[in-house]
Amino acid sequence: MRVTVRAVDGDWTCDAILDDPLPEEHREVFDALTGADPVATLHFDGDAGILVDVASVGDGGRLVLTAHERAAQAR
Repeated sequence: MRVTVRAVDGDWTCDAILDDPLPEEHREVFDALTGADPVATLHFDGDAGILVDVASVGDGGRLVLTAHERAAQAR
């Protein structure tokens, strides 16, 4: 997955694009999981990570990640 981070007015948003499009049967499972619980952990190098809300955008495998409310409050 490739991730691009944008910061605007102290808030940040990530655009994530799956490197390889998911096969249709995997895409359905992925969509069901993000629909059931759209909160995930975005891991960085080492042990660092942050809770993010994940939303699918369009049919191209593009995702938008934003800081989850608990993670944003901890700043």
